[in-house]
Amino acid sequence: MAGRHRAPPDAWSPAEVDRLVRYVTKHGARNWVAVAAAVGTRSDVQCLHKWSKSLDPKIRHGPWLAGEDAKLRRAVAAHPGSKWRWRNVSRALGGSRTSKQCRERWVNYLAFGAAIAAPWTRAD
Repeated sequence: MAGRHRAPPDAWSPAEVDRLVRYVTKHGARNWVAVAAAVGTRSDVQCLHKWSKSLDPKIRHGPWLAGEDAKLRRAVAAHPGSKWRWRNVSRALGGSRTSKQCRERWVNYLAFGAAIAAPWTRAD
């Protein structure tokens, strides 16, 4: 096995996160190849994903607020069946939630309530 490189573990170490945050804070979130070189143990794609889906301070974590739910409902209604639906929905919320957060909030908490909010008809 000599000469074979082992991929880094999936979990980011605190040191890796620190290097990523320091570099992006100082140089910006644009050149992910340079960011990866500064981190030293991750690829450009891994750095991009870690930043944009987890560490970016614009991303809100934690419980959803009622106002966010209302914005999410409007955004979902405005983007029915779009190929990039959840990305567009996330942008409609001002980028404060990731596309994955929006999708999971909708699917797991709001979609069912939206479906039963309409009054019953004879066809039902």
